[in-house]
Amino acid sequence: MKLQQLRYLAAVVQNGLNVTTAAQALHTSQPGVSKQIRLLEEELGLTLFVRDGRALKRLTPAGEEVAARALRMLREAQALKSLAKDLKQSDRGSLSIGTTHTQARYVLPRVIRDFRQKYPDVQLHLHQGTSDQIAEMATLDRIDFAINTGSQDKFPDFVLLPIYSWHRQIIVPKDHPLAQIAKPDAAAARRISAGHLRVQLHRARRRCSSSSRAPGSSPMCR
Repeated sequence: MKLQQLRYLAAVVQNGLNVTTAAQALHTSQPGVSKQIRLLEEELGLTLFVRDGRALKRLTPAGEEVAARALRMLREAQALKSLAKDLKQSDRGSLSIGTTHTQARYVLPRVIRDFRQKYPDVQLHLHQGTSDQIAEMATLDRIDFAINTGSQDKFPDFVLLPIYSWHRQIIVPKDHPLAQIAKPDAAAARRISAGHLRVQLHRARRRCSSSSRAPGSSPMCR
């Protein structure tokens, strides 16, 4: 069994069982991926995929177990490479971070500036994306770690290190109904917002009705 076979298996699974897309992601050929998957199945003595002709329809129960373990092995292999590199060159190398647009724009600029000053020989790569995209990058070992807000369920096999908590605030004009509540919550905001919207719609209908009765006006309201 080779790590390359496990990488091919992981790529196929993570690309929706589309061998062509997996081959493109791996920068190799579709026949090469199919061949390595077949060799892996022969060596394990297991059928990993339910097939319809050449198309892969779904993982077999055995395939699900093998794929899950293959992903863990690939992450461990990458971690060993990173560890060896860090031990040899603790003050240089590269660091890839996956994060959301909000974190990249509002939270990380100062952190990145301080990091670059402390470690000028480290190449820092910042990859922005949604929580789903960040989770995919982490699973494929394209980033060293992720800085994400919530969505812990998307990283079931990773170690979670809490950094800070969000403290959200509601900002409204002084004469807004929410300003009269000492400790407004989400339920109050939804209730008042819905009531405010109904009032605005009612006023709009009244204005529309009045204009439609005016001489020479066109009834544009519905």
